[in-house]
Amino acid sequence: MDENNEYSRFEYDCIHELKEELEKRSISIGNNVSIGNYAIIGNYAIIGDNVRIGNYVSIGDNTRIGNDVRISNNVSIGNNASIGNDVSIGYNVSIGNDVSIGYNVSIGNVAIIGNGVSIGNDASIGNGVSIGNYAIIGYNASIGNYAIIGYNARIGDNAIIGNNVSIGDNAIIGDNARITESFFIRGSKHNVTFTGNTTLSIGCENYDIEIWIKNFESIGKKQRYSDSEISEYKKYIDKAKIFIDNLKK
Repeated sequence: MDENNEYSRFEYDCIHELKEELEKRSISIGNNVSIGNYAIIGNYAIIGDNVRIGNYVSIGDNTRIGNDVRISNNVSIGNNASIGNDVSIGYNVSIGNDVSIGYNVSIGNVAIIGNGVSIGNDASIGNGVSIGNYAIIGYNASIGNYAIIGYNARIGDNAIIGNNVSIGDNAIIGDNARITESFFIRGSKHNVTFTGNTTLSIGCENYDIEIWIKNFESIGKKQRYSDSEISEYKKYIDKAKIFIDNLKK
């Protein structure tokens, strides 16, 4: 990098010059690798065997790319990321710093993966999906096209999140859950999110809707809600009850 923390352009006339540059920057590139035009590879990066990297791809410092990975054009991968074997990444995807992606994961076009996100093996991320910072996507989970997964949300193993569904910040979706419709309200204190089956998440509290109806006041006081805030969230709980009842029909 130069004094502005930007990579300087490097051109070579023979493979020996390229090898020297890679050694100088401690970059390791495996066998049978294809790298497109104008790609950027950060210092200390490790690229596995049989990897295909498209044009205008940026791979950050200390990032590890496994074997048989396919990275389409205009993809940005941050620093200290780890991408497992047999991963497929669509075009115009943005992957943040410190991201961990397991084996055999598919990421659709124009997806945005925030910093610190963890994606389990065999997961599928649709086109245009947005995953907030520090979210966790479980093994074999499926996230539909244009779904939104909030900050620090947790999606369980084998869970299915449908197209255009929004999952709020700090929400917890259990294993094998199937959510094809979304219920999300941004309250004055915490967000209110339907998290599958009959469960409602308010902030970091997750309970069955019937428990919320019976105990909303005591839960609110425990969380130091004011009387007006408890009244506000009672209305949201009532709306969620109607939403959940309609799903059962």
